Amino acid sequence: MWTRSFARLVVLVVVALAACDDEVAPAAPVSSVESVDPERHDSPPPRALLDELRNAGPLVRVGTLALAANERVHVAADACTEVLVRVEEGALDGHVADTTGIARAPFELHAIEATRLFVAAVRPEDAPFGATCTRDDSVVLRWLPAPEVLPFAGGKLRVRIFADASDARFGALSMLDGDADLPVPPHVHEASVEALLVREGDGTMLEGEAESAIVPGRVLHVPPNVRHGYTPGTTKLVAYQIYAPGGPEQRFRTPPPPPAFVPRE
Repeated sequence: MWTRSFARLVVLVVVALAACDDEVAPAAPVSSVESVDPERHDSPPPRALLDELRNAGPLVRVGTLALAANERVHVAADACTEVLVRVEEGALDGHVADTTGIARAPFELHAIEATRLFVAAVRPEDAPFGATCTRDDSVVLRWLPAPEVLPFAGGKLRVRIFADASDARFGALSMLDGDADLPVPPHVHEASVEALLVREGDGTMLEGEAESAIVPGRVLHVPPNVRHGYTPGTTKLVAYQIYAPGGPEQRFRTPPPPPAFVPRE
């Protein structure tokens, strides 16, 4: 009888141990923990750079943007959206301040320190912003050589042409640096939009019959065939200038000759 009782006890113990094994969840494989990439969860997605630009008419968008150290941005350039990037301060991965890049294909930028960029996006006349792009001639990002400083108006205006028809297809990008007493007489551009992003200045802009104050940060848009000019204030004028399409900027390369001397009779 004792033998039968002992045998029953052994059977009960075996059954109890088996039940406990069924209730214990299997341990996660070590490999599944080691394969997790922590940066994939900690790194924010890159900023969409073109979404932060300001309109300067149907063909041009511009902006000055600050990036934090180690921040990445995505630039949705394409065959119809030509993007020019100026590194004003700081540094991108592989590129320091005072360099200019141009592309007609998507690209990303990585700031390796606190960086400030000027960005211009230009579209062709037959495909303004919002229109469907039917072109397919994309061009990957490339960096342009530093331009020379072109004196104009007797040296009162200094111009740097960062990109024109030799580099860009849809527009031209320059920087104007004018003395505080430099006026710009009223004139027109028959076939080009002019867009300006003012960096310094406090004069007055004439556009058609309207006048408006110039202040740093202001974006100006002058359609073709609209008479416009500039009356200086008390500080010099510094501005980015975009023509779409390019062409009028070439007058800075070949300034008009002085009036011919006509002797008195």
